[in-house]
Amino acid sequence: MTEDSKLILCIALIVVAIILVARFPGVLVALLGTATARCRDGSLSYSAHRCGTCSHRGGVDQWFTASV
Repeated sequence: MTEDSKLILCIALIVVAIILVARFPGVLVALLGTATARCRDGSLSYSAHRCGTCSHRGGVDQWFTASV
């Protein structure tokens, strides 16, 4: 494999990763373990989707990400 083809492959992989993160932001959140919301009882939620987040904890007090 030539250096040029290695560079093209790396760029292609980066582009694919960016597209996947843009299309499925919850996957990145789950992989990084970043809290997406604080519930009204003070606990943190790591939910990948807004639907049902903190439903047994009084609802969402604050969202940390706009993309979830």
